[in-house]
Amino acid sequence: MNGRCVVNHLESCTTPESCWCEFRSYTKVLLLGVFILLLEIGGGIISNSLALLADAGHVATDLGALTTGLFVSYIVRRTKNEQFYRAGGWIVIGLLLVVAVWIFVEAIDRLWHLDTHEVQGGWMLIVAAIGAVLNRVQHQILHRLDSGHAMHRGLIVHVHSDYLQSIVVIIGAGIIVLGSWAGVDLRIVDSVLSFGIAIWIVWQAYLLINELNAGDHEHASSHHNHHHH
Repeated sequence: MNGRCVVNHLESCTTPESCWCEFRSYTKVLLLGVFILLLEIGGGIISNSLALLADAGHVATDLGALTTGLFVSYIVRRTKNEQFYRAGGWIVIGLLLVVAVWIFVEAIDRLWHLDTHEVQGGWMLIVAAIGAVLNRVQHQILHRLDSGHAMHRGLIVHVHSDYLQSIVVIIGAGIIVLGSWAGVDLRIVDSVLSFGIAIWIVWQAYLLINELNAGDHEHASSHHNHHHH
């Protein structure tokens, strides 16, 4: 029964040996993600908001991470070999770094072309608000699983960073709208907040890398009895 508690289950799970809790939960989160992606692409085009389109790119990367999670979860259930979680963990971390670079580049681009990004603040607010609510739902679904591996925590970071980015878009849109009433151009706020999120994502990725490396050393010294916290 080595490392049995590493697999993700819902608290209500009665058949941990043969359950598909993790797979089903990841499927729900993935479907919500596809909906958010389509919403943000549509919203970005309607509102001419680069922030929403950049967000859609971010969501697309998260979907890559979730697809990895689904695939790994399926393989682990089929093979009963939890080493696949480690590979999944590294892929998910790699995608987090891609997201961070993505946001960073977009934020610089927006700073550079402040005058060209005329944004329909109202549409931007509505779409970002719906996105944020759906991100919260994704977050709750993932949190319900009894998590024991870095890949899962990485997926939570993906969804959470998406949520934060939606909040930034909401704040940015609100400030831009208020600023335009007051005759002040505050579009720089959006970029500054985005830089903050990129740095936060890199930090989270760093923590996960440390965790996986520690796991490697632990594995090398053949203690792969995973103690549950």
